[in-house]
Amino acid sequence: MLLLRWLIGLLSAMALAVFALILVVGKGFEIYRSGAASVDITRVAAVVGAPLLLAAMLVSVFTPGARLFLHLTAAAVLLACAGCVWIIRTNPGEGTLYLCFFGLWLLYYALSVGGHR
Repeated sequence: MLLLRWLIGLLSAMALAVFALILVVGKGFEIYRSGAASVDITRVAAVVGAPLLLAAMLVSVFTPGARLFLHLTAAAVLLACAGCVWIIRTNPGEGTLYLCFFGLWLLYYALSVGGHR
């Protein structure tokens, strides 16, 4: 269980760093520029929601005693999994990668709630 916690924690931290790098260096904030195309709500949700979800997953791994936070994060992860299924239609590689990562966190969640520490 400890190995799983550290694995998810390190992967979440690396994903946050890569996501921030993409936003800073890449075109992540293109939707906020003046003269940009109409704002797509799903893209805004991904740009804002992904780092928040990754941060929540990171915090939840190192605070397994906070059950309410753990359950709220699980609900957000399930919503993100639904979004991943939507992404798989257009970009199967990216959607599958996210789905596997969220599945790993859900495994941690199941073991944590089940009492296996």
